[in-house]
Amino acid sequence: MPPASATWQLAKPMAAPRLAHSAVRLRNGEVLVTGGRSKQGEPVLATVEVYNPSDGAWFQGASM
Repeated sequence: MPPASATWQLAKPMAAPRLAHSAVRLRNGEVLVTGGRSKQGEPVLATVEVYNPSDGAWFQGASM
């Protein structure tokens, strides 16, 4: 949700859907998402994705 508009907007999908992940908003406004699982009972993901709110897109970060 962009803070200025205070309304939810659709974003492009992540490369890997996740549950039980960690997410943190970075100082530059991007959102860093790490770990989690793609499905319940699946192995923990060792990938990182970063959301860029200026273009609504995700990009791959370095693996953990």
